[in-house]
Amino acid sequence: MGTQLRSFRSLLRLCRECDQQPARLLGLLGRPPRQYDWNFNRAVRTRFSGSPFAEDMVWEALGFSTQFAMPRPGGAARACRRHFRRAQALGMGELYPAEASELFKRIAASKSLVSNLGPEVAHDHPRLLKSFDTGSHLQVSQGDLLLTHPIACLKNTHFDQAVILLHEVSSSPSNPDAQVKGLVVNKPMPNIPLKQLLARATSPEDKEWAGMVQSDCKLDGLSVFRGGPIIVGNSIRHNLHWLHGFFEVPGAKQVAPGLWLGGDCREILEKGMQGDEVQSHSIPLRVCFGYSAWTELQLRLELESGVWTRAQALDDRPRDGALSIIASSCFGTEGKTAWQQGLHSAGWSFMANFPRNAEVDEKLERHTKQQESQAQLQAQTPKP
Repeated sequence: MGTQLRSFRSLLRLCRECDQQPARLLGLLGRPPRQYDWNFNRAVRTRFSGSPFAEDMVWEALGFSTQFAMPRPGGAARACRRHFRRAQALGMGELYPAEASELFKRIAASKSLVSNLGPEVAHDHPRLLKSFDTGSHLQVSQGDLLLTHPIACLKNTHFDQAVILLHEVSSSPSNPDAQVKGLVVNKPMPNIPLKQLLARATSPEDKEWAGMVQSDCKLDGLSVFRGGPIIVGNSIRHNLHWLHGFFEVPGAKQVAPGLWLGGDCREILEKGMQGDEVQSHSIPLRVCFGYSAWTELQLRLELESGVWTRAQALDDRPRDGALSIIASSCFGTEGKTAWQQGLHSAGWSFMANFPRNAEVDEKLERHTKQQESQAQLQAQTPKP
């Protein structure tokens, strides 16, 4: 019993240290029990031969996320205590020291990684959004925001540090392929303003439409944002999505308080005119090229694994002369700043402050590869 208690106390001490600075747990990766099968739109069991009780502790320490950490206050210490009590209740005390040692190594590796990445850059920001636990995925709805976990999409330029507005949620129990669609609203396409994109029109229909748009407005100051990786066909016109804050546009669809999608683009541009030009940084308008989409099951599994933080406005009642909270999240800023402000607003400041640069990303990639290799090796090791 003495060895068990020493192992428990050592692990508990480490967990308490991480609870004091939750960012230290961001390098701890869980091993999801199921993954998405792209070919058949189904969840498949992950091969696993380790201790399910150890993974239960990691799952709880991660904030009940199956892969990427979304830790809650005091969560790691609580998980450690429950793991120890479970081992005692099931008469598995002899196995506990080995499990505790393995868990200690994984958590210590995360703490060491994050501690060596450099100091957090602290920013204060009011809490304007409510975020949801990873298990509350069934309530995904139009107008929700998805904010990327700091290390979940390191190699995916479309989604790394992204702010995504869900503008279409198809709920159909009889249709397993029903989609959820969204627009990345904080990633402008570099060096490709709308005027230059329209000049690339090739089909007669696109050329005629682009000519009418350009004849009505000067577009030199209007950026185009990459709404996602999905491009349908070769038409520029049909792949542009107009997200705006103008409520009197014919044909526009309201997707959230103070936020509309589509409608007559020339009228949208006319309402956005300031002087002789349209300036995208000073009006409630995002012109997005392409979009993002998931099947309901795919998004559910990604939410379970902590790839995204799902958020809604705490109070999105119309405000006199001001944008709604969701609209401000879409139009206020761009790039990394918009992503950080979204996480701050949702109460995840330690994730927003997580250091990121080329050197840090290289370290994170090495760490995640190492963690994945260890998980694969464990999965291939037969149980005794």
